[in-house]
Amino acid sequence: MTISELQNKISDLIQVIIPLAEAHPCKDKGTELLSVMEGTLRKNIMRIQAINLLCDEEKLANSAFELTRNMIEDVMGIEYMLVAKEPEKTAHKFYEFRWVQLKEDLDYYKKAGIEADTKDFPDTEANIEKEYARVIGVYKDFTDKEGKAMRSWVRGGLDTMLSTVKKKGVLPDGQIKTVTRTYVEGSRKTHFNPVELLMHMEQDTWDHTSKGAQKLALIVSSSSLVRLSTRYIDLISQINDNNTYHDIAGKANAFMDELHTTEEIIV
Repeated sequence: MTISELQNKISDLIQVIIPLAEAHPCKDKGTELLSVMEGTLRKNIMRIQAINLLCDEEKLANSAFELTRNMIEDVMGIEYMLVAKEPEKTAHKFYEFRWVQLKEDLDYYKKAGIEADTKDFPDTEANIEKEYARVIGVYKDFTDKEGKAMRSWVRGGLDTMLSTVKKKGVLPDGQIKTVTRTYVEGSRKTHFNPVELLMHMEQDTWDHTSKGAQKLALIVSSSSLVRLSTRYIDLISQINDNNTYHDIAGKANAFMDELHTTEEIIV
């Protein structure tokens, strides 16, 4: 299969999944876990369209790889919730972490001399301070030993999520290795660092890394989209006590079956 053929298949997959991303299933039975998964799919259906477009041009594939890294973070977040002892409580904790993030924003605004309160919302600052105090009292792992706010809703961030998912055997070792490799390389492309800059200094090296990024970005992002959509469909079906959107799940799984049986992706 060529890169162009894979991109066409991904475009078809996106069209299959868009109706699911546009829907609001279980509207009267919604849960926080369902809300997290719905929002995650909506966000990533846009990401993969951007990835597929960027991969039209080999030299833009490194930017596509950065977006793929972000998709992995979302996929691992969902998988971490689903393997938790109480997924709904874990989803609630995830949403509660917004007050830690808003407090961080508020502190930054104060340092810059910008007021968060407005005429329409005069109690913004007080409300954020109140809710922040509440959530750090409930979730002790939202702050470190010195009382400083953590940067992730899960202590240890993605490393903890990956380790937990691996222990639960949700993903085979081969996929865990691919996910880890993609996340590490994607993080380098996202952040200012010497390894990534050196790869752009010589044309041969740049060409080589661009081809690798193009191939891996397309494979991992499409696999991530399938994972997000089928896990979401499983939860919708569970809530409705009926096989809902099973036709979409079938087409998504058929895409993965074809991808797994493909001997080589030709760049």
